[in-house]
Amino acid sequence: MMAVDQIERFDLQILPGGGAESPTLWWAASRFMQGARRFHELQTLLAKTASSWTGYPQVGTWDGQTDLEIGELSDEFFNTRPEASALASEAVFHFRAALDSAVYQLAWRGRGERPSGTMFPFCKTADSWPNRRRSDLRGLTNEEKAAVADVQPFRNVAWSARLAELSNRDKHDHTLEIASVYSCTVDTTRRMADVPDPRFTQFAIVDPALKFVFVPVDRKLDGNDLRIATDDLIIIMQGITEFLNPLLEKEGVSKIELESQLSQAPSA
Repeated sequence: MMAVDQIERFDLQILPGGGAESPTLWWAASRFMQGARRFHELQTLLAKTASSWTGYPQVGTWDGQTDLEIGELSDEFFNTRPEASALASEAVFHFRAALDSAVYQLAWRGRGERPSGTMFPFCKTADSWPNRRRSDLRGLTNEEKAAVADVQPFRNVAWSARLAELSNRDKHDHTLEIASVYSCTVDTTRRMADVPDPRFTQFAIVDPALKFVFVPVDRKLDGNDLRIATDDLIIIMQGITEFLNPLLEKEGVSKIELESQLSQAPSA
């Protein structure tokens, strides 16, 4: 170091540290909360979409015919929701990152140094588990490895299987898409007045509802097996908190409290 009386001026640059100096599961909880924020934004957006819905199907018969006919539907019925899809994608990304972060922090603690090559594995079969256990969880205690094993897809854990499916789809060649599914009851005992063409008998539409669902990879929706997208994410969130909270509590970090509950299809 030079004495102050030997220099007139000098440049000073202060750099931040390289992150946490010791392992802590706070980072895993933080990533989870980032996903939860995107999820609540998604809920708000879908509720707004449902409240502003204007389309409805025109169902009826023409004079002299008995076959039911559905009139031309607006684009509102068929368009996917890119803004909602983006929020869902971000939420899924953060949820998976929270699990990866938890494994990283536990491995850091177990090895005594920052690890490399760790991740939270998702194993569909029991045969693949031993290798992934050795490679992905090196540094974790046997108790921590058992906790990871208990939530694996091969143990028929629905939330981890669904998270792996959505995350892998979004990372590779299929973007997550959310579509709106409109359902209603057609009351053939009630006729609509003031129809554009008097030759067309239009029946009343009652109990309309919207469901927002993830579009399958094959883009074929089964009307008898529709899972609401936000319900999918809530189940994933519940599973992650059940996995993380015992670890957080053991470390002395505040547990994650969930407020979201499974939804009912909103009225259109």
